[in-house]
Amino acid sequence: MRAPERLGHPGDSRLKALVLQQACRGFASAAEQKGLHCNQWFAGLYALQPEAGFAGLMRQWLNSSPDGGLMMCHPGLPASDASDPIAAARAVEYRHLSSQAFADDCQQAGITLGRFQH
Repeated sequence: MRAPERLGHPGDSRLKALVLQQACRGFASAAEQKGLHCNQWFAGLYALQPEAGFAGLMRQWLNSSPDGGLMMCHPGLPASDASDPIAAARAVEYRHLSSQAFADDCQQAGITLGRFQH
């Protein structure tokens, strides 16, 4: 289970990070007491705006992530769905995550992508 209270990097908003951590306080402990597995480190929080500098934030997250870290992302193909308020940010994420620059950043940070496992 994703445990946002274990946020290891505030992204581009320390206030948003603080609110998230406080709102989720105790979630991971409660889940683990019920035998569920949670991440020990979490990142991916940012303003979800196309001008937020996703590539730079991702580089910081990769360089900060411990073994087994979990990063949230929202990639998507450019869409004309006007009802999706983060469609533009999804397209930025998709372009970056499918780029050679992202692969290079992962390699430089010693990151191997994989499924979340306990």
